[in-house]
Amino acid sequence: MATRKISATITPRRSQRKDTIEKPNCRNYRIVQSIEVTVELVEDGYLVSDVVTRQYGVGKTKAEAKEDYLRTLIDYLEILIEHRERLAEDIQQHLAFITSHLQLIR
Repeated sequence: MATRKISATITPRRSQRKDTIEKPNCRNYRIVQSIEVTVELVEDGYLVSDVVTRQYGVGKTKAEAKEDYLRTLIDYLEILIEHRERLAEDIQQHLAFITSHLQLIR
């Protein structure tokens, strides 16, 4: 009986850790409650995301990724507000989550 050698490549899990976004205001919004995010080290930098809306931001540095995430979240918020009357229940939860963390600066 011949013996065959079996090899497998194990891809290491991306480095993940929890973090928060607290201070920077973006466009016409301010953060009224810190946003818990996951920060992942990826091939070309960092990826920041949240588990509720699944929105994300990327950047060469963690700060750039957080800023990109915040811009993306605000873009998503503005779309949700525009279509508020027609949102499915799970997407209404996204709107509630975002509006509990961000407030329009008047």
